[in-house]
Amino acid sequence: MTEQAETVAPTQEQPDNKLLDFAKVDALRKHMLLTVESMVVLLGTSRVSYYNWLKHGIKRKKTSEQIRKAVRTLVAVVAKSNWPNEAAYVANQKQRLEMLQEMIKELDKEPSE
Repeated sequence: MTEQAETVAPTQEQPDNKLLDFAKVDALRKHMLLTVESMVVLLGTSRVSYYNWLKHGIKRKKTSEQIRKAVRTLVAVVAKSNWPNEAAYVANQKQRLEMLQEMIKELDKEPSE
């Protein structure tokens, strides 16, 4: 009988030492119905950096951690609000970005568990 190692998702207390797979970030962007321009606003980066990371990956651990934190917030918004919702499908890109920014503000106001 073999024992399987229990895998635990990284937390703030237990950071993930791997660099971020940026292709997954781009898949999240597409799932969220966002343009690169909207996604970089939410990630707090530039389009040039976004495309470089998509092509070459993120090389710096600090940058990877910063983007990972922003991505975790976006994933929480997706899960909590069932994004993309009906309103997201009919909204234009500017409206989607504004809706997501508002959801992020509301999520930030919630007490941490």
